[in-house]
Amino acid sequence: ARPVLSARPARRLRLVMHEVPGRFDSVPGYGFLVQDPARLVSDSISGDSVPRSGPTLELVRGEPVAITVVNRMKQMTGVHWHGIELESFPDGVPEWSGTPGRLMPPVMPGDSFVAEFVPPRSGTFMYHAHSNEDAQISGGLYGALIVRDSGAVRDPETDRIVLLGASGPFPNVGTLNGEGDPAPIEMKAGRTYRLRIIHIQPDWRAHFTVLDHRGILEWRPVAKDGAELPESQRVPVAARLLAGPGETADFEFTPKEPGEVRFVITSHGTGWHLLQTIRVHE
Repeated sequence: ARPVLSARPARRLRLVMHEVPGRFDSVPGYGFLVQDPARLVSDSISGDSVPRSGPTLELVRGEPVAITVVNRMKQMTGVHWHGIELESFPDGVPEWSGTPGRLMPPVMPGDSFVAEFVPPRSGTFMYHAHSNEDAQISGGLYGALIVRDSGAVRDPETDRIVLLGASGPFPNVGTLNGEGDPAPIEMKAGRTYRLRIIHIQPDWRAHFTVLDHRGILEWRPVAKDGAELPESQRVPVAARLLAGPGETADFEFTPKEPGEVRFVITSHGTGWHLLQTIRVHE
């Protein structure tokens, strides 16, 4: 069913793609910055201001959005709104389209493009570059894209994003939310948290496992690839997941008692691993 569209004018965002020389030794890195068009002063920023993974974009189901993609890099690019069914042609893949007779143009250096669409459903998605992907995505051009229902509020304290990405030109290294050594996550025993797992690390599949000193814990699957699961599938299961690049999965996790929990992510074949520590308090 088509969503009920808002009569409000499109929400306007400005998504700027920057190049950071020498971020990975002799290899440049890349990154997204979100700017408020009404407060735009200058595109001139320092490389230290460009994050290693893109900021989370939060949109509203049924609310029109117009995102101006600005290319401040030295190569052409495009931005793909991964997993969302768009009724407009700018899906983000240069020279491709879902609309007969209209192709998505590449965004050339110094140029920009306005992607206008209406998110048809709420869920966990992602956005990322879709040109010279090995360099641009691995270099930092990706981020979480969350679509929520109108009136709903996402509390980042209990609604956690677990964004698996790469670390520059080293495909055998992973990062969580842009960090190779992520800071511990603080949780409270008995409280339920939503974990939004997003996999855009280009190195094939990855294993996600949550465990403590007793072994693998349990979580409850609630969504897959931006679609809510039926109640029959929302049952507690062992807290492990095998996912490939481009997949998302949402789980509810309730730590039972105080202590340290390990969220371990390992590659399926090349041997890298990441550790996200979770500190559970009373």
